[in-house]
Amino acid sequence: YINIAGCPVPIKRLGGGYYMFGTKKIYAKILNGKLVIRVGGGYMNIEEFIRTYAEQELIKVNKRRANGLDIFTGQPIKDTSKSPKEKKS
Repeated sequence: YINIAGCPVPIKRLGGGYYMFGTKKIYAKILNGKLVIRVGGGYMNIEEFIRTYAEQELIKVNKRRANGLDIFTGQPIKDTSKSPKEKKS
């Protein structure tokens, strides 16, 4: 559903209903046939959640990218472009 909605924030499935929405860990489920996100003591429908949180999450994601950090974990991204050192015989 979120892909259809055109959500600009990267989302990663963690399992058990948990997802990373940019830098924010969220809990999602279907309630009365609608996708909802746990917020505080209740639930917010996905459209309202995206309207409320997408802009601030995109700012955080872009800051992490600019600093060379993984957008979900905040850890430095390992450079895999370097070839391994050749062994001398």
